[in-house]
Amino acid sequence: MRPRLLACLEVLRAVHRKPILIVSGYRCPVHNSAIGGAPDSQHMYASAVDVLPGTCTLDEAVNAGFIGIGTKNGVPVHLDVRDGKPVRWTY
Repeated sequence: MRPRLLACLEVLRAVHRKPILIVSGYRCPVHNSAIGGAPDSQHMYASAVDVLPGTCTLDEAVNAGFIGIGTKNGVPVHLDVRDGKPVRWTY
């Protein structure tokens, strides 16, 4: 995993004072394709994690340094540290 991703996760862990449960981390291209992941998924670059809903708020994710944030029902479930400008989307 990219060191920057681990650093951002550590910020969240420190805020909540408990472990961050990761649902999905690195995915090889074959597995990513098999589960319907995006063709250029940040998971394939070890730059993303999916977390349980309720792990953090959108503000907490932004303040922790995540660049790509996917939300479901207004709650972050995908967090990444891609290069470039901040990106937000909903599932």
